[in-house]
Amino acid sequence: LPADNVSLKPTPMLWWGPHASVTTVYRPVFVASPGVPASLCSGWYKNLDRGSAYWAHRFVKQTALMRWDTCMAVIKERQEEWEAKGAALVDHNGRFLLTQSLLDAVEKHAASLMDVWWALCDELVR
Repeated sequence: LPADNVSLKPTPMLWWGPHASVTTVYRPVFVASPGVPASLCSGWYKNLDRGSAYWAHRFVKQTALMRWDTCMAVIKERQEEWEAKGAALVDHNGRFLLTQSLLDAVEKHAASLMDVWWALCDELVR
């Protein structure tokens, strides 16, 4: 990837969530990226994997089903918080350059989000 100060054309991006929309957090994923955050590449639906964003989000949904009425307010608040953090990484009037520092920031965001989402499971059952 080019250095951060090199001028390039903007790259396409999509907002992706690893599980059901009601309990997922959408995060930026770059179409032209040489890779995606590690937590989005791991996991299989038949085996629980604590390194997988899919499983973190699936587990939150399954946990919320026990007390949907009280859990959803907490989940919605966290979704808005973390989607805003993701948007802040790429919010440049829809134009940004794909640089290593941006990819590193997106990776850090994804890893932090996964940790928060696993912790949210524990919080919801209390």
